[in-house]
Amino acid sequence: VIGASLAITMPLGQYYEDRLINIGHNRWGVRPQLGLVHTNGPWSFELTGSVFLFSNNNSFLDQTVLKQDTVYALQTHLVYSFKPGLWASLSTGYGTGGRITINEKKTDFEVDNWLWAASIGIPVAKQQSVKLTWLSGRTQNDVGRDSDNLLLSWSMRWQK
Repeated sequence: VIGASLAITMPLGQYYEDRLINIGHNRWGVRPQLGLVHTNGPWSFELTGSVFLFSNNNSFLDQTVLKQDTVYALQTHLVYSFKPGLWASLSTGYGTGGRITINEKKTDFEVDNWLWAASIGIPVAKQQSVKLTWLSGRTQNDVGRDSDNLLLSWSMRWQK
């Protein structure tokens, strides 16, 4: 199976140009993604590639202009289905690029992140399931964010 998606992030939310950290975004983001899934018995192999494109933030901090280059990402998942709705997976992903420029001056910031995860999906009703995921990420840069996360989500399927 081959699929494509397009995600668009709009400049919504409260934005304060006199603050470095904001909840809102003052720029557009577009992420086209192309993926494929190959299934062989209970095993599925998934591979997706994404490109993150950003518009400029013309009112960054103290009236500066923030520009960010394209970020490229690749991720893969190996999934084993025990029975319908019950599955486990191992995943990894890598993102690079995204050099930031402020007022035409290049900064040292560039995305260079490696992520990995282990997940299990458990059915709780005919059309509902929960997913438990351990997600870990490490920056390959001197400055950046390393994180370890435990995620719990609930899904509902409308397809019979």
